[in-house]
Amino acid sequence: MNYLAFDIGGTYTKFAVINHNYQIIEQGEYPTLAMLGKKQILKTSINKIKELKDSHQIQGVAISSPGIIDYQNGIVSYANQLMPNYAGTNFAVEITQATDLRTTVENDVNCFALSETLNGNDNFIMITIGTGIGGAIVFNNRIFHGINNSAGEFGQMVIDNQKWEDLASVKSLLEKARLFSLQVKNGEELFNLYDLKNIVAMNLIAEFYNNLAKGICNLAYLFNPSKIILGGGITKRKEAFLNELNVAVNRIVDPNYWGSTVLSIGRFMNDGGLIGALVHHLNQRETVQN
Repeated sequence: MNYLAFDIGGTYTKFAVINHNYQIIEQGEYPTLAMLGKKQILKTSINKIKELKDSHQIQGVAISSPGIIDYQNGIVSYANQLMPNYAGTNFAVEITQATDLRTTVENDVNCFALSETLNGNDNFIMITIGTGIGGAIVFNNRIFHGINNSAGEFGQMVIDNQKWEDLASVKSLLEKARLFSLQVKNGEELFNLYDLKNIVAMNLIAEFYNNLAKGICNLAYLFNPSKIILGGGITKRKEAFLNELNVAVNRIVDPNYWGSTVLSIGRFMNDGGLIGALVHHLNQRETVQN
């Protein structure tokens, strides 16, 4: 059986045909055009489904989406200003009516976390670091959603009188770099300066790691997880990123409470949202059948 998965982002939407063994058969991306609102997002999604439905014998549609998601009914309950007129999008009804395919939706970071359950992880915390900071909580291979389906919004935690994501996201790091006249377009360029021992970049990134470590320590104290799994473009530094972050964490953490918690990087990288969307889709099918 094949399924079509979408990972909707503010700028681009990724899609992939994935079989029931979670192998990607075909994938690509296209501009989301989020500023045009939910009608445009639904239109492009439906067109892509119709384009691939018959040739790949698609059996269902799995969507990873930003925002607070009513995952049981397939509706976007809340979306921030980066996705105008997106709240209220009913993917489950609109896409099913247009394509006759069962459609499920889950929050994008929750999907990323669900992909990690395929890697033998069943109890862990997920943190994604990018424009903001997202999170997910996994117990026994299932997402803990909370009463309003918004559990895991770690970036909203208040640290030093600021939101954690305003202190330790890549976006906040780049904003500070530009205040110091570093002409960098993205995090990769800033970390290149850091690796070249640029003193301004080194000081800014040291502060970034310290702020990131504060939030991670708080989460470890709260949940005492076996693993804290990290995602986002910054994790492309892989071992360098992990080593640098571990140094920052070890500098401030109380080892008696940290215990044997391990920091690691997500297995599927950029494909995590797509694969996790299908994990959610198949989990929901199993729930309905039971």
